[in-house]
Amino acid sequence: GVKFQYANINYTIAGIMLTRVLKSVNHEDSFSKALRRYFLKPLNLSSTYFAGEEYVGKNLAKGHVDLGAGHIVNYIWPDFHVLRISNFPGSIASTPEDLSRWAEALWGYNQSGSEILSDESLREMLTSNNQYGLGTQFFNIDIDIGTGLDIDVEFVGHTGSEIIYSGLLLHNRDTG
Repeated sequence: GVKFQYANINYTIAGIMLTRVLKSVNHEDSFSKALRRYFLKPLNLSSTYFAGEEYVGKNLAKGHVDLGAGHIVNYIWPDFHVLRISNFPGSIASTPEDLSRWAEALWGYNQSGSEILSDESLREMLTSNNQYGLGTQFFNIDIDIGTGLDIDVEFVGHTGSEIIYSGLLLHNRDTG
């Protein structure tokens, strides 16, 4: 390709293609089983689920939509999941602990390499294109360390939102 631009439809297409390949090559009958076999289990991400195909538990954070005039509608993940157009972008439910482990495995820790990507792929993913890499955002945050000094800390991460939920994953490659 000539140009990169982030869009959820890219993850929809990638998910459909991956599902077809897995079915033809490994005879996997679902994306969630392949995700669990090749990523979640080897990385010990035992509290991460592919919603829509797996039961995600009953202790999920509740989302809400404020309709105005005091009308607030509460939702839990499975309730709003059926409103989605695609099963791939935004369909992972996880805990902070598993997300931290995923970030470390994906982006590396203490400047170590990725457990998932080749060094070349990680470099490409971390190449900034106006504060955005390939599926990775870059954040510089001023932190007051309490001594009158501010330090500028660099993070990699990703934001996400789905109707009633939003999230932010930040990972400092030096400290984890």
